[in-house]
Amino acid sequence: MRELLKRSSAYKIIASDKKNGLLSHGYLVVCQDGDMHGEYLKMLAKLMMCDSEEFCDCCRICKLTDTWSHPE
Repeated sequence: MRELLKRSSAYKIIASDKKNGLLSHGYLVVCQDGDMHGEYLKMLAKLMMCDSEEFCDCCRICKLTDTWSHPE
C-alpha cells in the first residue's frame, strides 16, 4: 500500500510541501477507493506529522495515528 501511496499526486504534493517547510493547515484529498480511504488518510497524516523524512511507522506519532488516537 505504501508504494501505491507514493505514486499518488496527494503524496507527492504533501511530501514536497513537507520537505520545503510549506505544509498547509489543510488538504482536500479525494480517493476513489472507498474501502481504502481510511488507510490512505492515515498514511498521509503520518507523512505530515512524523519527524522522519517520510514516515517511520514506529514512532509515537505514527503509532497514535494508526489507532486514530492522535489529538491532531
